[in-house]
Amino acid sequence: MILDYLPVAVLRQRRDESQSTTYEHGFRIGFKGSYEGSKEEKYFIHNHLNFRVMYHRDQESDYARIVGFEYLA
Repeated sequence: MILDYLPVAVLRQRRDESQSTTYEHGFRIGFKGSYEGSKEEKYFIHNHLNFRVMYHRDQESDYARIVGFEYLA
């Protein structure tokens, strides 16, 4: 997904539990899993997406530009 020529990114926690920020390019459109108590696996699609759009507003001109675009899981 792209917004104003910027690719979407997903904030991820590192596996080594360090405090540094890691981003994953793009986002997962769904997952494979099963209902509780069932052994049958199915595919689940995310049909609601939440985004954070970060922008910078120029104080002199009152124009703004997009500087970041994150998918919020």
